[in-house]
Amino acid sequence: MLSAFLLFCTSGALAAATGPGSWAPIADLPDARDGMGAAALNGKIYVLGGNDGSVFKSCAVYDPLTDAWSTIADLPDARDGMGAAALNGKIYVLGGFDGTSVLKSCAVYDPLTNAWSTIADLPGARNAPGAAALNGKIYVVGGTAPPSSTSVLKSGTVYDPATDSWSATASMSAARFYLGLAVLEGKVDEDMGRLFAVGGSPDGGHTFLKSAEAFTPTAVYSCNSTEGIPRHGTCVLDPLGNQTAEECLDSCRCVVHNCGYLNGTMQCGAVLAGCNVCDNCCQTYFHQHSCDGCFAAPVSEQGCGGQ
Repeated sequence: MLSAFLLFCTSGALAAATGPGSWAPIADLPDARDGMGAAALNGKIYVLGGNDGSVFKSCAVYDPLTDAWSTIADLPDARDGMGAAALNGKIYVLGGFDGTSVLKSCAVYDPLTNAWSTIADLPGARNAPGAAALNGKIYVVGGTAPPSSTSVLKSGTVYDPATDSWSATASMSAARFYLGLAVLEGKVDEDMGRLFAVGGSPDGGHTFLKSAEAFTPTAVYSCNSTEGIPRHGTCVLDPLGNQTAEECLDSCRCVVHNCGYLNGTMQCGAVLAGCNVCDNCCQTYFHQHSCDGCFAAPVSEQGCGGQ
C-alpha cells in the first residue's frame, strides 16, 4: 500500500521553504516504510505502523512548524494496510495485516497521554480498507477479508465512539480494496456531508477500477429546533429514498417556515414571506434543483428572512 499526504502551511519552517504551486522535500521519516496509516490532527501528521519487508508497530509525528519528526508510543501490535482516521482529538487505527493474519482489532491514540488503548473489534477482519471520520463517527469500507486476498469486500461498517460499538452501513456498489476514501463535510449542520470511494481493486490486485461513488449518511433532524423554526417530533430523511422529504415532514408534523415547506406543504418556486425563492435556496445551499432537502437548512444558513 502506498500512502501519501499533502501539507498546506502558511507559517513556520515548511512555509518558508516552499512556494505556491510547487513541491519541496521535508524532513525524512525516522525510518523507511510503506503500507502505513496516516492521519492529520491538530496541525500535525501522524504516521502509524507499516512495513519495510517485515511489519512493525512504530509510529511517528511530523510538526510542519519545525520540519521535524518525533517518535510516539508504538501501536499495541504490528500492522500495515490498516484504516486510519482522526476524530475528536484522537487517532484511530482499524484492522490491517500483521504479517500473518488479517486483523479485526482496533486501537485509539490519545496525544495528551501518548498512549494507545484498544476499542471494540471490527465486526470482521479487514485489510486495506478505506477509513474516514464524518459526523462524529468513523466509516470503514471495503478491503479484503480472510481467507484470501482476493476476497474483496463492498460492505461497510461505522464506529460510534460514544458507545464503543460498530454497526452496519450501506455497501458500496463495487467491491474495492486499496481504495481512496475521502470526506466532504456538510456546509451547515443539517447537511450531513458525503463520503467518496475512488478506485481500488475488486479482485486482490489483478485488475483495477476507475469507478467512483459517493455515500450520504442518513440524516436525522430534531424537530425541537433552537433556531427559531418551530418543529415537533423527529424528522428522518433517508437519502436512498426509503422516506421522502415530504413524508418526513408529514410523519412528524414539522412546521418549517421559509424555504421548502410551509405547514407541511411543499412550496417549490413560491416566494414565502421574508424569503427568497425556494429553488434558489436549495440550489445555493444544497446543490439541488428542487425543494427536497431545503426544509433542513436553518433559517440563518438559507439566506432567507427568519420569522
